Amino acid sequence: MNPWIVFAIILLVALAILGFLYYKGSKLQKEQQEQKEQLFSAATPVTMLVIDKKRLPLKDSGLPQIVIDQTPKRARRAKVPVVKAKIGPKVTSLIADENVYDLIPVKAEIKAMITAFGTGIHDDFDISKLRYHKIIIMTDADVDGAHIATLLLTFLYRFMPELIKQGYVYLAQPPLYKIEKNKKVWYAYDDDELNQILTDIGRDGNNKIQRYKGLGEMDADQLWETTMDPEKRILLKVTMDEAATSEIDLTFTTLMGDKVEPRREFIEENARFVKNLDI
Repeated sequence: MNPWIVFAIILLVALAILGFLYYKGSKLQKEQQEQKEQLFSAATPVTMLVIDKKRLPLKDSGLPQIVIDQTPKRARRAKVPVVKAKIGPKVTSLIADENVYDLIPVKAEIKAMITAFGTGIHDDFDISKLRYHKIIIMTDADVDGAHIATLLLTFLYRFMPELIKQGYVYLAQPPLYKIEKNKKVWYAYDDDELNQILTDIGRDGNNKIQRYKGLGEMDADQLWETTMDPEKRILLKVTMDEAATSEIDLTFTTLMGDKVEPRREFIEENARFVKNLDI
């Protein structure tokens, strides 16, 4: 057979194979693009609170064991960028892209609090490593302070519930009023106590009453005397009824969860019971 004919046949077969491969590749690429578009169209944005991030060996990353088992053994020894984040009601460990890992922000206050406690958090929590016998939440005596205390308690309840269950969490009770008369000083922790003190010492022009807007208005001596001195301070121990765990969880989920509608319904149903409205 003429060599040129053989060469032409081989060339045609090669071109046919290349054409087929190009067709299959284009089709596969199109399918992948369609799948990607479908995935993005079905994606639901979620709020994510980054609790911590660190580089860990794959076996300590918190990923499902099946993912670790499918990773080559050599790669398992390498440290990977792990982000621990709260997504909805759960804490999840995620492997971050190296290009964005350093840009991911971490709530410095939360990280500092976790570090100070020494216990770790969520799945890594170990009560035996707790560094303190009392964790005292100290906020302003007004409604805003109560909101901050509630946020902190929500965090502890969700991620470190044993701190509450074993009685390590307390609420400090700073005074709301300072009363001075004839160089004597009294502190009142609510309006009823203020009225009682005024009744006892007499209501006249010599009374000087100061309402504290926040702890920052106290000097160091006043803060120690009223709120921090172990001999004089008033602490409320935070307790949790194990039998009412489901009810507590429902309350926290309703008031502090990601869904707005249940919270709005709760406010609408209970707004009429509000007594101390700080406006």
